[in-house]
Amino acid sequence: TQAYTTDAVIERIEDEAVTLKHPPVPALKWPSMTMDFRLPPAEQRPAKLAAGEKVRIEFKMQDGEMPLITRLERLSSGGG
Repeated sequence: TQAYTTDAVIERIEDEAVTLKHPPVPALKWPSMTMDFRLPPAEQRPAKLAAGEKVRIEFKMQDGEMPLITRLERLSSGGG
């Protein structure tokens, strides 16, 4: 299954899903939008993620379900 990568901003985290605002994803012909993604297991993601944080995700499409994040990393907030 093809994996896609994009930077995004966390809008909301709820249980095992995260709402992200991301720029266009040309490979999927997606415009810039806000949408839900399924989070990877807790041990595979940074601790204490919060709304407003910038992240980089790698994700795979799943038929009939929200896209699954396979890798998630926090991007530096510019302060070091």
